[in-house]
Amino acid sequence: MKKTRKCILSIFLTLLLTAGSVPVTAWAKDAADVLAFAKDYMKNGATFTYGTGKTPEALDGTATAKDGSSVVYQWYTSSEGKLTPLKNASSAVYTPGTEKAGTTVYVVEAKLAASPETALKSKEIKVIVKSAPEKITVTSPPKKTEYKEGESFDPDGMAVTAVYKKDSQVPSEVLSGSDYTIAPKGKLTPADTEITISYLGLTAVQPITVVREQKPKEDPPPVLTELRLTPPDRTEYEEGDSLDTTGLTVTAVYDKGEPKVLSPGEYTISPTDNLKPSDTLVTVSYSQMTASFPIRVTPAVTLERIEVTRQPDKLSYTEGETFDPAGMEVSAFFTVGEPKIISHQELSMTPDRPFTASDTSVTITYQGKSASLSVTVQPAVTLTGIEVTHQPDKLTYEEGELFDPSGMEVSAVFSNLTKKALDTKDVGYSPEVGLTPQDTKITLSYKGKTATLDIKVLPVLTMESIQITAPPQKVNYTEGESFDPAGMEVFAVFSDNSRKALDTKDLTFTPDGALKTTDTKVIVSYKGKTAEQKIQVLAAVTLEKITITTPPDKTKYIEGETFSTKGMEVTAVFSDSSKLAIDNKDLSISPDRALKTSDKMITVTYKGKTAEQKISVSEKTYKITVKDPSNGTVTVSKTTAKEGDKITVTAKANKGYKLKNILVNKKAIKGSSFTMPAEDVTVTATFVKTVSSSNSSDNKTKTLKAAKTGDTAPILMLSLMAAVSAGAAALLLRKRFFGMASKK
Repeated sequence: MKKTRKCILSIFLTLLLTAGSVPVTAWAKDAADVLAFAKDYMKNGATFTYGTGKTPEALDGTATAKDGSSVVYQWYTSSEGKLTPLKNASSAVYTPGTEKAGTTVYVVEAKLAASPETALKSKEIKVIVKSAPEKITVTSPPKKTEYKEGESFDPDGMAVTAVYKKDSQVPSEVLSGSDYTIAPKGKLTPADTEITISYLGLTAVQPITVVREQKPKEDPPPVLTELRLTPPDRTEYEEGDSLDTTGLTVTAVYDKGEPKVLSPGEYTISPTDNLKPSDTLVTVSYSQMTASFPIRVTPAVTLERIEVTRQPDKLSYTEGETFDPAGMEVSAFFTVGEPKIISHQELSMTPDRPFTASDTSVTITYQGKSASLSVTVQPAVTLTGIEVTHQPDKLTYEEGELFDPSGMEVSAVFSNLTKKALDTKDVGYSPEVGLTPQDTKITLSYKGKTATLDIKVLPVLTMESIQITAPPQKVNYTEGESFDPAGMEVFAVFSDNSRKALDTKDLTFTPDGALKTTDTKVIVSYKGKTAEQKIQVLAAVTLEKITITTPPDKTKYIEGETFSTKGMEVTAVFSDSSKLAIDNKDLSISPDRALKTSDKMITVTYKGKTAEQKISVSEKTYKITVKDPSNGTVTVSKTTAKEGDKITVTAKANKGYKLKNILVNKKAIKGSSFTMPAEDVTVTATFVKTVSSSNSSDNKTKTLKAAKTGDTAPILMLSLMAAVSAGAAALLLRKRFFGMASKK
């Protein structure tokens, strides 16, 4: 019967190792015969409650084997009857996380290391993580706050409220009496002036009075007759605010004696936190007497709905994966105001477990409002084996060395015939200790699957010496250089006369820094053995100066040009009188900019040494071109000029024409001069015909022309007629005629 149970157990354990989750029933039923948990809550189950971010208690799943055998562990989460293994949770103790609110059920599996088929599971350990409030407060005092010595505290009538931060969007809640603890719990003494209420690491206090039994006095104590209130400074609030008592004064008035101003700890106030629009009066209580003052609470903005306003980056999953909200944007829409993007930490998502093939959507919930998101879940593939798809760099070892997986590639082979290269750090191998000549194979393992790798381990040999069989390429050095082993061949000689070429990177060299002229050899060392390599170190040569042995082709420049090294030859002169022509591209030139007329010298620099080259820089001038116009001529005062010079233009019209305008670069100028711009210019002019004279002028011209041709008869007759009529008129006409003739 035992053999049958072990066979069934072996089948269940195989399913556990090859699948992401297994049914809770797939556990050995006879493991309790040989294993036992140390902690009672692992045997009986337990529930732990924490606030978000609070330090949780480590779960102790330590189990002992009755025969003293070694025990190995694996922690799981339990959901809907299935167990999912937790990564890197293979020790007896596991500390749950409290970063996110929710309930997680844990189960630990203990099994014998030598007999993995013998496994014992714990009862379910439930860890409840609640959103941690900002504070807790007594929002309604208990019915009884005054006690006689020896009585116990009675919470009847007391209301304790958990208040959350405003930006958390979590509403305040009145706690159940089972949610919090009260201290002290026993008989009260007069020293007990308050009751401490504790919840998720937060505390609140409720003032109480405990009096001793006293004999009646002849003079009765004063009787409280009135509570007088001076309202606080603030009486206007928004829904969810806490009461501000700044400025509140509470005075107790007695039937005799002076009134007493009470301190805040002597009276109670209700309500104080999470104010609602229905809260119109605040009640102050003291010694079973109350007084009130009015307040006004405006309603808070409420959440109407939430929407997925941007899809997550990933909507397709493989069975066993969990939902990834990366890239998703969820917005909350309120009764008033703009929508608000909700952080992923504030959302709850269902399912919050690994996907199964039946899952088609994810429900996102925020403050009681939900939105749905469609997803695709492909069936999971199972691991069927592993294989070495690329040999490691090293397969031959010396005795005592450890296996080196560098260069090795191991691939997982799945049920769908696909392969996936594994990270070598996730692959186990055996043996893990120093190798011996008897080790001919390395066994590789990954999630219960194995593969083997052939290796060769050579017995340890004793190194007798090292020999330089080929000198380095360079044995002659200049002072200050470092030894270069390139080309050198060094062999290790072993006790069996075998030889092994050594990599120069494994060798040390002395001296290993800047060489001096006194260094004649380099000591080569390897694992305590040395060899010598002769070298020669010559004194260093230093640069003394540089000279310009051939000037550049161009030494005369126009303002704005840059210096050109073309044709220039510069020679370096060293301390040993040797010389070296310097490539102009290795020189630095100053000034290295557009030249100015003030620049007389160019400085050439090479490795801190300088030389100078004289240059001359003249002002930049621009050309003035005259384009001959029609019907006239144009001349200018200069044919070249620099920017800002004044240029005079002389324009002469041909007979019968006059000047209309002068054009510089096709633009008319005012007057007969212009200021030279920073560019070449073309000057021309426009001439137009002159306007003809009046009719009298034409008649006069005709008369003059007739006179010019020698026709004097009309004139003589005109003169005689003038003489008859008036001598003065004839004289005037003759004078006028001869005057015009002379002008003509």
